[in-house]
Amino acid sequence: EKGALAAAQFLWHAGRLEEARDAADRAAERFPRVPGAAVLQCWVLLDAEGPAAVGEDAWEASGAGRKDLDVLLGRARHHEAREQYSKALEHLNQAVVIHPWFLPALGEKAKLLVAMGDWDQATEAAGRLLAQDPANVEALRVMALYALSQEAKPGAARKRVQDLSEALER
Repeated sequence: EKGALAAAQFLWHAGRLEEARDAADRAAERFPRVPGAAVLQCWVLLDAEGPAAVGEDAWEASGAGRKDLDVLLGRARHHEAREQYSKALEHLNQAVVIHPWFLPALGEKAKLLVAMGDWDQATEAAGRLLAQDPANVEALRVMALYALSQEAKPGAARKRVQDLSEALER
């Protein structure tokens, strides 16, 4: 079961969505009691066909539970793709609180807050992320964008862009 799911996940991350869909469907058929297979089906469908193809109830029906990290992130991405930013933020906030060790959720939250135009919270989230990972590219990107677009401090903007450039080179 883990091999079939790992193969489907690999195909999905490699951008081979049709093959990933077939592999995820086979895994879900062979292992119907494994929530990860149904969640992966939702993710692949979301990336392949967009949010209209995956209903809100599909994430719930996966059986993984409301607190599952993949479900929370999937629901956030689903709402973000529909430009329902407040709902997406709710799911990202839950992911950050329930799974504080998973730093990419905090990065996604910072990016979403930028899209919402909430620079105060975006820089706060990016700052929290940088406190835990000083070379985090997403957080550095948010801070550089803030320095370039919101602050009238060219020296600070240059420093942020340099920090981002150095992190990208690693």
